[in-house]
Amino acid sequence: MVKILPHFHGLLDECVKKMQEENKVDTLVVLSNMYNYIPTFLSQVSDNQKYISLLQTKALIMQSYALVEQDKWDEMLSITQKAIDTFLLVINQVDDTNTNVNTVNKIYIYLNEIKNTIQEKNKELYFMKYKNLVESITIEQENF
Repeated sequence: MVKILPHFHGLLDECVKKMQEENKVDTLVVLSNMYNYIPTFLSQVSDNQKYISLLQTKALIMQSYALVEQDKWDEMLSITQKAIDTFLLVINQVDDTNTNVNTVNKIYIYLNEIKNTIQEKNKELYFMKYKNLVESITIEQENF
């Protein structure tokens, strides 16, 4: 973990710089790169694979979001498929403890709906589905 802290610090500096430049696209990319470290850091202190997979799913969706303004639809589709695959680890570990089955099902549906909007290259619909997805993931995070 000590090895990745300097890289994270560099990303933080870069993020501040991009925000000062008011460069929205690059700021989103750097922020999503920073968010990718959250599951990495968590995996160093927790063995809760379901929660780590949930955060990895969210990080991947944030990566996809960062690319929407650049019209990188193929890359977004690939990242979203990784998010779906990662989220299957959450689904496979659903039990009665710390899991709202309805929320987990909604997240899976939203992930697939986002995938469909990417295939259609529909930005407006993507933004709506993204908002719903992130809200549902946040609700599920609160269960841990």
